[in-house]
Amino acid sequence: MGSKLAAAPVDLSGVHVLLVEDDEDSRQLLATFLEYCGALVTMCHTTESALEDLAEYRPHVIVSDLALPGADGLQFIRALRRLEPEAGGDVPAIAVSAYDKDFTTAEAKVAGYTGYLVKPVNLDDLVTLVRDVVSP
Repeated sequence: MGSKLAAAPVDLSGVHVLLVEDDEDSRQLLATFLEYCGALVTMCHTTESALEDLAEYRPHVIVSDLALPGADGLQFIRALRRLEPEAGGDVPAIAVSAYDKDFTTAEAKVAGYTGYLVKPVNLDDLVTLVRDVVSP
């Protein structure tokens, strides 16, 4: 994945992250680093399983790839935003994608993502953004 290693961890103690990534290596890398920073991570490889887990685990933030099998990340966030807040419709979400085009970033934000990171993900940027979107 070519991610850069972080210099100093951001404290994510008590933060529950729902990670939606179909690539096993990427999913494990991101989850390991988030956990290293103190986050509790629930991993999903499809948007369908993420929507099921959302109801059960009620995460503080979602980190989702955009290129996923079945329903993609944009379809996922649109479905998520249609939910009532108590069902998880207001959970902040960060899009992760190999696409680095202005229209992709804008489309992701219009669809309902709070933030956007380009692969290979800089792990410092990821944990900082996670912290920022869950902090009041």
